[in-house]
Amino acid sequence: MRLTLLLFLIGLFSTQLDAQIEEFAPSYNPYIKYHNYLQSQSQGSIFMKNETDTLDLPFLDDFSYQGPYPKAENWCNYSVFVNPTLSKEPPSIGVATFDGLSQSGSPYNMTGAGDTLTSSAFRLANYSEADEVYLSFFYQAKGWGDKPEVGDSLIVEFKLNDTTWVTVDGFDGLDASVTADSIPPFTFHNIAVPSSYLYDGFQFRFRNYSSGKGQVDLWHVDYVRLTSSFEPTENFNDVAFTEQAPSFLGTYSAMPWKQFEGFESEEMTDSYTLTLFNHFPVTQEIQNRIYMVDEGGNNFMNTNFYSDIALANITPGTHITNTQNVSAGDFNTFMTNMQGQSSADTYYFESTFSFTQTGQDPAFPASFENDVIKRTTIFDNYFAYDDGTADSNVKAQNPGTEIAVKFECC
Repeated sequence: MRLTLLLFLIGLFSTQLDAQIEEFAPSYNPYIKYHNYLQSQSQGSIFMKNETDTLDLPFLDDFSYQGPYPKAENWCNYSVFVNPTLSKEPPSIGVATFDGLSQSGSPYNMTGAGDTLTSSAFRLANYSEADEVYLSFFYQAKGWGDKPEVGDSLIVEFKLNDTTWVTVDGFDGLDASVTADSIPPFTFHNIAVPSSYLYDGFQFRFRNYSSGKGQVDLWHVDYVRLTSSFEPTENFNDVAFTEQAPSFLGTYSAMPWKQFEGFESEEMTDSYTLTLFNHFPVTQEIQNRIYMVDEGGNNFMNTNFYSDIALANITPGTHITNTQNVSAGDFNTFMTNMQGQSSADTYYFESTFSFTQTGQDPAFPASFENDVIKRTTIFDNYFAYDDGTADSNVKAQNPGTEIAVKFECC
């Protein structure tokens, strides 16, 4: 028999009946806080070391890696939040999110304060304006979080050879016509790099201006490229995953093993959904579509995903979302391999989806990183629904409101 557990987060009791729930932006980032705690325990240093490497063209960073900070070899500061969840329909998995939180995950608490993402230095002395050096990127306001209002902004700056930073472009916050439920799509943008910036040591940076009062006034940046010899467009040689890998659990992201054992058919998902984006200007086919589940070096699943031909042909310029049913054979294989697990142990099952696309440009090795997505499913002494990132908070606005989280357990 399974029981229902209700965890009351807030209980405010009175005779008032007009109870309401208010949604608001988080005041800090618990994911970054916990990450920094683990880093301080294991390495004695919370933040990554700044690198001073000088880079060559072409350059691409699409933030399709773990995070929560950008790669040290590409960037010189770490206040942005690299994550796969806060933006809607990104051009690839992972974005750099600008908000009102510092690299420690705490609020700046001052208007105008915001995040800065500064590139490492580039060797551009051998280029001229005729070489068509361009900075290009995609950006989105708001995403799934708090929107940037009028007065908030995202700007792009280039550094002159005398170390002066010059604003070369910018984007304003959203006016009142953009409601809380609407989310603007990602927009592609490019900026020509004038000859005055073509020197060894050139840097560019993104900065946002916000109220600085938490995870507010969000901007998301993706697919940052610095290239030459052509004017970049939205089309280039890459096919990318755009969303997190799904869990093999249907409801939870984490749960106790003893609550899973004996209820496998109820707790495991009967389907999984993946989303891809084709940046090629023509229809593409992906190969070697592999779905694996590992734990502690042991393989529990290794099969093809999306074996149907429909997904093999990916239309350019659109997000393709497809749902695949879990076959009876895959389910039985997974459950057979699960035998012998002990309910006293903690398990971290890593689900990996990957594919290959032979037409992608080897000059941009980062474009191959978004061909793989992973998801960790945890069996421990707690339940969890969430994906690990807080999009918003809720609170009981009036007395008489109760907020509860429901779990099915035995």
